Amino acid sequence: MAAAIPSPLAVSSRSCLLPCLFCHTRPHNWKRIILPFPTDSPPLRRAALGVFAHARRGFSFQEDDYASPSDLKFVPPLKIVEYPDPRLRARNKRINTFDENLKKLADEMFDVMYKTDGIGLSAPQVGMNIQLMVFNPAGERGEGEEIVLVNPVVQKATKKTLLCNEGCLSFPGIFADVERPASVKIDARDIMGARFRFNLSKLPARVFQHEFDHLQ
Repeated sequence: MAAAIPSPLAVSSRSCLLPCLFCHTRPHNWKRIILPFPTDSPPLRRAALGVFAHARRGFSFQEDDYASPSDLKFVPPLKIVEYPDPRLRARNKRINTFDENLKKLADEMFDVMYKTDGIGLSAPQVGMNIQLMVFNPAGERGEGEEIVLVNPVVQKATKKTLLCNEGCLSFPGIFADVERPASVKIDARDIMGARFRFNLSKLPARVFQHEFDHLQ
């Protein structure tokens, strides 16, 4: 999903106080508005005041968009893939095989997420180009709720937006203010393959949308 960078006047005045979504502590030398654009980008893009992100709504897939058995193979331990690794921009295939291997993959992703002080992680961030994400807004094993979403699709997003500071495990040391819908309605499958729909708001909605961006 392409992110539009609004002018300062276009940024919502509604904001939430999050030091960094995907790191529990903000580094002393953090840079508040540094975005991962090439150095030859126009000055406005390199020093933008914020980013507007809107989750892409549901769309159709072809049969060849489904992951093959080889797409689901992995060798632990998994490691975070960092920009500019091309896997972060590759197409992510839908999953139609729900087995023990997929459960183990989700467990491995949680392990990586907790070890790197994250609260959300998508499969492309560990080099797996499939439609899978895990997150736990509490950010601590044994606390909060661990959520696994397979083939997620955004059905609806509110017009109300919130401006919060975000960081990303695949862009270490980079933080930016990102404006996103305050809540979203999601259609997804769980780790067993059961389809369900639910609404997310506040921090869980923001974490989901951040990880969903990685899957687009």
